[in-house]
Amino acid sequence: MIERSPVDTVKANFELFIIKNSLITTALKCEDENYFGITPVDDYGYLHLVSLKINQGKIITIHYDELLSNGKNKRTDIDYNREMLISRTSPSIAYQRYEEQLIKKQDYKKVDAVTGATYSLYRFRMAVAKALEKANGNKPTD
Repeated sequence: MIERSPVDTVKANFELFIIKNSLITTALKCEDENYFGITPVDDYGYLHLVSLKINQGKIITIHYDELLSNGKNKRTDIDYNREMLISRTSPSIAYQRYEEQLIKKQDYKKVDAVTGATYSLYRFRMAVAKALEKANGNKPTD
């Protein structure tokens, strides 16, 4: 849905998804541990995955990437990153900024879009939401 919809539609539907599923957006009530969040494959064949570590109700480390079934990922794909710089950013830049914002703000809804990587923001948020739900003992719907 993310790749096929205008950003405003994605934003509205994501907000409804959070409300409908009573999703948490922070790690405040989560157990200390490492967690993984994986979303379904998108229209381009990428899985969106995040690993994060929670300690005392805070996300202290995070790593996000998008991965093809052949193991190739966006973050370290030199050709893909070079091509995406046309939009003034690339996965290697945008994903790091999303991670840094989440560590600072501790709420994925407060992470702001990086120009040229707005759709990636919602894929990032979805992966983090799935990881936090595991940390909270729930399983979000797809």
